[in-house]
Amino acid sequence: SKHVKKGFFSANHLEILTKIASLSAAQIRVAIETQRRIRAKNSLKESEERWQHLVENQPIALQITKNGKIEYLNPAGLHLYEAVTMEQMQGFDLYKFVSEDVKERLISQYESLKRGGVAGAIEYPITTLMGNERIIKASSTAVQTESETVIHTILRDITDKKSAENDSKNLSRLL
Repeated sequence: SKHVKKGFFSANHLEILTKIASLSAAQIRVAIETQRRIRAKNSLKESEERWQHLVENQPIALQITKNGKIEYLNPAGLHLYEAVTMEQMQGFDLYKFVSEDVKERLISQYESLKRGGVAGAIEYPITTLMGNERIIKASSTAVQTESETVIHTILRDITDKKSAENDSKNLSRLL
């Protein structure tokens, strides 16, 4: 603050102006921090929306399971199991889709993943909710959250590929 008269402001004036400047600086800091948080929140929201869009529109089935129960399936996963809604599948026992020997392999793989092991891709038959047989190739990874281990799996329907391979083998036997 200025005044045309030199020495116009007293110590009391200086103290008041200093307090006003200090309060103004604090308000400016709060405003800057608030804007930074808003930008960060918006950026996070946009990032989450991009990832959600990517997952939801992925043509490959993506599945998250916990203790053998389905936690999440993207639309391609619902299609693979011939389900209509995620609510229909959430909490569904994954092992009900497979035979007993495949169940044992999946449990063994899950235990290995929980211990930090690596699991290669495995192929196995499933029976969908509609009773159709499919052969899938599954690649799984264990993900440790704050409180638990969940399994992220990429599932590919290889039924047609296996059928073509069998047809080719049968044809070559005939020739």
